Amino acid sequence: MSAHQPRPAASFAARSKRWTSSSARSEPKSSQNAQRNYERYLALARAEAQIGNAIGAENYYQYAEHYSDRCPRIQKERKSLCCDGHLRSARTVHDKGELEWQCHGEEKVLHAEKVASERVFGRDYDVWDVHTDRERWWVVTDPTNLYSQTLMPSLDYTLSFHIGLMARVGSARSPEGSEAQQEFLRVTTRKIAQAGEAFDKADEAEEFQAVGMRCREALLSLVKELNEGNGLVTDDNLPKASDFPAWNERIANATAPGGSAEHVRGYLKTTAEPAWRPAHWLTHAANATRDDARFTLAAASHVVDNYAFAILKKKSDAPERCGRCKSYKITVDWRPDLGTTGLYVSRCEACGAEKLPTVQRRRRAPKHKRSATRARSG
Repeated sequence: MSAHQPRPAASFAARSKRWTSSSARSEPKSSQNAQRNYERYLALARAEAQIGNAIGAENYYQYAEHYSDRCPRIQKERKSLCCDGHLRSARTVHDKGELEWQCHGEEKVLHAEKVASERVFGRDYDVWDVHTDRERWWVVTDPTNLYSQTLMPSLDYTLSFHIGLMARVGSARSPEGSEAQQEFLRVTTRKIAQAGEAFDKADEAEEFQAVGMRCREALLSLVKELNEGNGLVTDDNLPKASDFPAWNERIANATAPGGSAEHVRGYLKTTAEPAWRPAHWLTHAANATRDDARFTLAAASHVVDNYAFAILKKKSDAPERCGRCKSYKITVDWRPDLGTTGLYVSRCEACGAEKLPTVQRRRRAPKHKRSATRARSG
């Protein structure tokens, strides 16, 4: 009898075929989606600039810059811009690349010199005098923005304007949640953001009531989007559209079924219903206060985050641990470049590996059952 020969170790691809390393991809981590968002926000920024809305334009430019940092192709283009020219110091090269990037390659930097630095409210601002082949600019960091010296010849005035502009941009609310959550719950995310904006502007009881009304609308929108997009409740005996407690009960049962998910199911129910009651009460409370509105907004936002997390994990077929490095740091990305209409893909934040969901995968019966079926048919 021959001795047992040990089997060679299986390759990673054989052990986990559906886990793929993002380093092997030409554009990892939803780069195509980042490219699309970058171009969209850039177009919005240009439109706002054309009508003279500097605040709105700068806000969209900041969004565009955020997505450009997530797209390897844009980063490569910016790096190539930085390496081409007469500048040598690391900081100057960085500012040259920022300027040429914001000018979309239409101007070439000839000279850049830092002329001032100032700390305001614990934040450092550097001012550069930049000459291009077409214009002369003030470039202020950080965040980086440029101002024409033809329109704004005073350095002190430009720096004061930049600090005030950044303060206003920073105070503006942006949609909360991950990119996948914003794609998954488009209407609900927008309504929560509107409730936050209403809270920031509220000073009177009637305005606090408006916050409650917006939170109430967001919660009703939540159950509608969850059910319409996932078919969680499909029987004919559906609750009324405004009966949030009944919808919450049915959707929580469908989201986390079974005995092993008892605690998750209970948490979804017990956090959602207490958020609905203050939202409904605040809408009609004549003596509403700012603290009431703050609590209601925080509770509603928490419910949206809970359901988005639970259902996105289910839609993406996300595992508890990475199949490659065994890390528990699993997140969900929206990948519009996959499938016919896009897919939600789980990704390991530790090693970058991605796992595609099991979409329309046929499940084969166990071998002994298939043999029995063939025997009966014979």
